[in-house]
This record gives sequence, C-alpha cells and structure tokens, in this order.
Amino acid sequence: MKRIRFMLILFTAVLFWCAGCANWFNQQFGLITSEVSNFSVKMMGQKAVMLSWDPVEGIDGYNIYLKENKTGREACYFPLYHGTSYCIPKGENYSFAVSIVKGDKENRIDFVTP
Repeated sequence: MKRIRFMLILFTAVLFWCAGCANWFNQQFGLITSEVSNFSVKMMGQKAVMLSWDPVEGIDGYNIYLKENKTGREACYFPLYHGTSYCIPKGENYSFAVSIVKGDKENRIDFVTP
C-alpha cells in the first residue's frame, strides 16, 4: 500500500513539473499555444461577410486569410490586424481563416465557409 501511495505522489509531482517545463519552454522559444476561439463567419446582407472572434492576450496581431474554394488558392488578405472583427466584401465562393501572430510565429485555425 505504501508503494502505491508513493508512486501516486511521484507521478503527480512529475506531472506538475512537466507542466511547468512546458510553460517555460513556450515562453523561451516564443511558441504560440493559444488559438482563436469562437471564430464565426456571418453574411451581412448580399454584399459583405463579417468575421469575428474572441481576443487573445499577449500577441502581436491576427492574420486574416481568404481561400478561393474552386481553386484552393489561399492568400493573406489582411496581415497583422489588431481588432477582433472584420467586414470583407462578399466574393464568389470563398472561405476564411484567422491566425494568431506573435513575433515570427503563427498559429492558424481551419478555414470556415459562410
């Protein structure tokens, strides 16, 4: 019984230590562990699409991406945007994505089609 209790305490200590190491590693090397959350794409009448998402603290900005669904061609529509919503003129069959930018690192979510 003492051996099981000891192993459980040791296992818990190692888990907490690993979590601390991961945070230190991410801070040292500038890795982005956050993601854009609550990303939505809504039609604004017949002429525009509204993109919106929750803010993320401690980043440099967001990149807004546009993808033409027919060809699969992607382009960064608006680099280093600082807001949490953006209205884009409606195009023919497009999908949209937003990424978090911190320094030279980027974390992008999947494309969403309105």
